[in-house]
Amino acid sequence: MAGRIRERGFTVLELLVAIALLGSLGVFLAQLVRNSFALYRQGERRGEIYLEAVPILEDLERDILDLHGGASGRFLVDTDTLGGQSARGDGFFMRIVRGIPDGEQGHGVLRRAGTSINAGEAFIGADPGAERRTSIAPPSGLLEVAWVLLPDDQDQGDREGLLTLYRGVRAPALGQGGFFDPSLEGSRDANWVRQNLVPVASNILGLWVLSFAQTSEDWLEDAAIDGSTAAGTSLLRFDSTRGILAKDRFALAVGPGSLTDARDDIFPRSIRVVLQLARGSRPETRLRRSASPDDNLLRVTASDEIPEPTEGVPLYAKVGHEWVEIVGKDGGDLRVRRRVRRSGNAHESLPVGSPVFVGKVFRKTMSMSQKRSHFLENSR
Repeated sequence: MAGRIRERGFTVLELLVAIALLGSLGVFLAQLVRNSFALYRQGERRGEIYLEAVPILEDLERDILDLHGGASGRFLVDTDTLGGQSARGDGFFMRIVRGIPDGEQGHGVLRRAGTSINAGEAFIGADPGAERRTSIAPPSGLLEVAWVLLPDDQDQGDREGLLTLYRGVRAPALGQGGFFDPSLEGSRDANWVRQNLVPVASNILGLWVLSFAQTSEDWLEDAAIDGSTAAGTSLLRFDSTRGILAKDRFALAVGPGSLTDARDDIFPRSIRVVLQLARGSRPETRLRRSASPDDNLLRVTASDEIPEPTEGVPLYAKVGHEWVEIVGKDGGDLRVRRRVRRSGNAHESLPVGSPVFVGKVFRKTMSMSQKRSHFLENSR
């Protein structure tokens, strides 16, 4: 029949090609969506960790910069205390005598202090109530502040290796039973901290306060944290009185007699706070196999959330209570340098399931207005 039009459909080959193209497009779109959600989650976690870090650094900065530089001034940073170790970032105990924020008249409790006969009670941070405010001893414009870092109460599972930061205030400064009471030196423990101070932050991996001394040439942060006493290194411990810390803990100490003599008190030129904060209580990954003491390849469940190390910038992670330096990735596993920051036991293995925290490092460097030094004077 003339003029008949032949109708054609798709061949099997054409259908297979179309299905393959559509399938590839679907896989690409699914991967794109997954990556978008991953980036969103990373951005969300990054925002959350900044929101946690900023208040900690701001509160530390306020206390440090309001340091009192007179005869009653104190700036004492000690480590290896309360069962902790300086290089690990726990065992941190900082005490300061500072001015009262907004002055006595601007303080809701202390503005009434000393207005009753025989007022002699101490203000320890909590409002004792309107009836007892007048029984607090006159604070004389000064306040004691203490910062302490301790392991979490529930130091198991996901919380292993995480620390809680405590802060407390007390007035009048340098009174009996206070944070600087010589009779209490060496007797404070974790129970004392939890009874006298208030938890202000958790999910902390490590916290260090470095002092830039007159003899310091550079911060040399890693060397200072690792406990180096080499010349030119910033100091991990500091005692403005030169009479509380012993000579073997603070090279500029001159003995207990200096505690009551303010003429040779010293204060650092600058302070640097180094804070390593976990991204919440969930670790970036876990060990899928135990690691022997000599094992420098950590088999982990996933390494997607572990950043790549940058040349010249050490990347530290905490596996349980042990600090490691991540030097690279091997497939989905981590190549590390073990027991850095003087942590861990050379004879202990890391058990399977141990949390691996990397978090993020924050730094705050501040110049001291109350700097005063006789750093080169070792004795009077």
